[in-house]
Amino acid sequence: MDYKDFTQVHPVRTRAGSVRRGLLAVPRSIGTLLKIALRSILNSLRWVGRQLAGVGRAAKHGDSRTRLTFLIMGAGSLLRGQWGRGLLYLLVQVGYFAYMLLFGWGYVSELGTLGTATQQKVFDEAEGIYIYTQGDNSMQILLFGVLSVVLTLVYVYLYFHSLRAAYRAQRRVTEGKPLETFREDLHALKDRRYHISLLTPPILLVVTFTLLPLLFMVLIAFTNFDKTHQPPGNLFTWVGLDNFRALFGLGDTPLLGKTFGSILSWTLVWAFFATITNYVFGMILAILINKKGIRPKKLFRTIFVLTIAVPQFVSLMFMRNLLADHGLVNVFLTQMGWVSEPIPFLT
Repeated sequence: MDYKDFTQVHPVRTRAGSVRRGLLAVPRSIGTLLKIALRSILNSLRWVGRQLAGVGRAAKHGDSRTRLTFLIMGAGSLLRGQWGRGLLYLLVQVGYFAYMLLFGWGYVSELGTLGTATQQKVFDEAEGIYIYTQGDNSMQILLFGVLSVVLTLVYVYLYFHSLRAAYRAQRRVTEGKPLETFREDLHALKDRRYHISLLTPPILLVVTFTLLPLLFMVLIAFTNFDKTHQPPGNLFTWVGLDNFRALFGLGDTPLLGKTFGSILSWTLVWAFFATITNYVFGMILAILINKKGIRPKKLFRTIFVLTIAVPQFVSLMFMRNLLADHGLVNVFLTQMGWVSEPIPFLT
């Protein structure tokens, strides 16, 4: 009996075996994900160890030019004639310290409290009006404080990179090898280091518009930011895990826990049906458009792509105006005489 005959004779057993194999694959998949996460953490730690080891070798075996780089970024490159590379390192150091002294340090120093001075209202007798004195802005302190910390981490990486570059140049001189010129560095970015040229712009955009906002919103969850603690009129501060205790009904007010449960259940229902309907109707639409009898295929495909290209926020605003009490749909139905009063689509 071949496999086809077996599945026809024992269909239930075959389906049961498939379900059993699927259930057994779940812990295996979880184990694979844990292994990948652990491997990523170990690789990150090894990378940090290599960076620190390179700095240690530069401090132990470096000459005076290399050790001067510990104080002035790019000094080792500048003193060995690598003007382009050395000036870039020096500009990074000058720009970072200028930013921190003039702007960033003020926000970093207040990250612990998120501000102490509140906005004050003082009555000006001469003008006969109230004048508001500007206080601290907790939102700006958190935002620019996080930005300053991230820039500090980038600066530390470039600082270590300049030390390793200075020690590498020292070794090349000791071994009698020529030093790389700035033109060769630029040429390498188009050849053997072309991946750096390609990946640097998207990585900067992802960090700026994805990672930083995510980190900012995660930190907001550990504050008492709400309708009564909104800057610039009011300050908010750190509350630790109090929000999460209230979220699961473990705090003094379990109302938030009940709200979280209802919102979570609706989110799961919406995610399930949104995924299923998009997949099913998307497949149906693709099959219909791909049929031979459909003439303007490019037109229908363009209309379909427009629904993806237009931002969802714009689509929501359009639908809100379209279905409003005095929107296009209700005006059309009223003028045609099909309804006597607007249909409350949105309420």
